Amino acid sequence: MVFNRRLSINAIHLARSRVQIILITGLRRSGKSTLMGELLKEVRNEKPPLRIVQLLEKGSITSARQLLSEARALGVGNSALFIDLEDKFEGLVEAIGEISRKYSTTIFITGKRTQPLEEILIPAFSPKIVCIPISPLSYNEYLEYRSLVDSRKALDAYAKTGGLPEIISVDSDLAIFNRLVATEADSFILTEILEPNSLRNPSHIRKLLEIVCQSTGKTLPAREICKSFAADKITISPQAALDYLEACRYSGLVISIPVWDISRKKLLDTGGVWYFANTGLRQAFSKTKGRTDYDRVQENLVFLYFIQMGWTVYQGRIDIGKIEKETIQFVCEKKGKRIYIQMTGSDVSESQRKRKRNVLLRIRDAWPKYIIESEHEGTNVDGIRSLHIRSLLRSGIFETELFENSISPLHSS
Repeated sequence: MVFNRRLSINAIHLARSRVQIILITGLRRSGKSTLMGELLKEVRNEKPPLRIVQLLEKGSITSARQLLSEARALGVGNSALFIDLEDKFEGLVEAIGEISRKYSTTIFITGKRTQPLEEILIPAFSPKIVCIPISPLSYNEYLEYRSLVDSRKALDAYAKTGGLPEIISVDSDLAIFNRLVATEADSFILTEILEPNSLRNPSHIRKLLEIVCQSTGKTLPAREICKSFAADKITISPQAALDYLEACRYSGLVISIPVWDISRKKLLDTGGVWYFANTGLRQAFSKTKGRTDYDRVQENLVFLYFIQMGWTVYQGRIDIGKIEKETIQFVCEKKGKRIYIQMTGSDVSESQRKRKRNVLLRIRDAWPKYIIESEHEGTNVDGIRSLHIRSLLRSGIFETELFENSISPLHSS
């Protein structure tokens, strides 16, 4: 099964010109190892040729001593080192540091679990490291592989699979698809959440992920999690709720983004807003269907689009009155640019659409403002552009923008 991941490979090549270490991250089964293999083929064909050392067999490198021993083959001169780790190990940071100092090499790293790698390597090697997230297939990549024409039906099918490469080829067979997703969800809970965190109760994790589905795009305080568990006659402590949530985040399955107070220009300490890293896996945990959940899925897709395109994403809050606040669903920043995004649901009324537009007009700066529509595409009114979700996923907002990590965080500007 071959997928064209040109956008991701181009982003990696661009990063090579300015950093020495490239960390390729992403959810399990998003295609990191396959992409690493494709990248290796391209680097091998470069002129003048580089000395290449590849450590891509899972489980082959389990200690710093092994890594340093294999790195001796880099020798003198320009080289490239490809590492695909089963898991992090003691001394990894020190070994990578020694290799980067000793050899004139570019180090490409990925692994089965990349969230732990990201959390130890990025602080240790900044600014000479860049993180390139590899998402499941984008909407365009999905259409290309399935030879489909953009349509609502195609978007619905894409949302159902979440672009997971291993199940895209069977998503037209509903029975097989549902079994595959259920099996993948069970496997993910066991190997990526329960075992690494020494947790014992998969039903609790499933319940938590069901709650995250219902709370997509919202903050999720521990007391709300406990309340939802109590409705099913399950008692857990607030700390246990937070531990479960952190275990799911650490696995890469769910993502938390901070909330930015636009009026006061500061981050709020209300906790993060939660989304799934993949809408295909999300559907394995969602117990509600219909328009409400459909709108949550579309909001999740838009969030993932901006993350995939290298934007830093926040949720916004803005004062409307003395005590009333309104939400801006996405405040995105990249390359010194900022955009504000509101979304309308599948059955939104005209008054609700007007309210969302008026909230955007409350923002007193000149950065572009968009309303992403589920049902139709409008025009520019009061400086606010209306854009259909499929137009966003197909063509983007700034078509020439690619991944870029050298951005100034919104809260420091």
